[in-house]
Amino acid sequence: MHPMTVRWYAIQQKWLLDKVEGRLTHHKEGQQDVFSKAITLHGHVLTSDQRKKLIEIAAKCPVQRTLEGTPTISTQSSTDQ
Repeated sequence: MHPMTVRWYAIQQKWLLDKVEGRLTHHKEGQQDVFSKAITLHGHVLTSDQRKKLIEIAAKCPVQRTLEGTPTISTQSSTDQ
């Protein structure tokens, strides 16, 4: 989850979101990587529907979508000459 995605959406909607905090933890269960995220939305005038929508938007951020996919990572070496 990238807080910037949530903040950007709130700005587009003209919602009064003061701050977004995100915490991400990671652990292994066997061979499986398990990520857990916690999102805190700071904005005392946000409605429950607005908060719900912002949490939905957090799940659509580019970082989460990449992790949910099957990314390929390649590594090349180079020499400094």
